[in-house]
Amino acid sequence: MPIALGLLFVPVVIAAFVIYDRIIQLEATRYPAAWQQDGQPGGIFRSPPHAKRETRASPFFSWLFTTPSWARDDPHIRRLFWSFRILVIIWNIAIFSMLISQFLFGELVQ
Repeated sequence: MPIALGLLFVPVVIAAFVIYDRIIQLEATRYPAAWQQDGQPGGIFRSPPHAKRETRASPFFSWLFTTPSWARDDPHIRRLFWSFRILVIIWNIAIFSMLISQFLFGELVQ
């Protein structure tokens, strides 16, 4: 049962990855100096040309908590950051809820 419930939230994490890819793409095209300084990261599903595969997820976790300076004056990118963060929060709440319910009610859920 918990695994089936977890599958309902897969679209949430996919949407977060798609938004992350869009932010990477916008950074590479609108703010190329910042993109190069970040190590030319690529996206999860799609990457800009010349992206370095080894830095694909390098800004992922830091962007969950801070908006980089290059994005602060761009309202469109700021909205994408907030959407990305909300989706990741929803995903984490769902996963932790399932783990806690499995721990507390393990036998009852099955």
